[in-house]
Amino acid sequence: MKSKRRGKRKHEESSLGDPSSVSSSKQKAHQPKNAVVTLNELKPGLEYNLVEHKGPIHMPTFVIEVELNGESFQGKE
Repeated sequence: MKSKRRGKRKHEESSLGDPSSVSSSKQKAHQPKNAVVTLNELKPGLEYNLVEHKGPIHMPTFVIEVELNGESFQGKE
């Protein structure tokens, strides 16, 4: 009688140690840091305020504001 086992398949080990064999879903693309990431690394704990949110649901734009050392800065994406 055959077993109807469901779940993950065993890992195929035919090309161990070969970096080219790693699937693209397991490789992370290196992307440069954006301004918010850099700012959070330099000054953790800053509060960002949503100033504006507009545009269609599938492609909204946002205006965000942050205060740093008494000055307000806005960014748009």
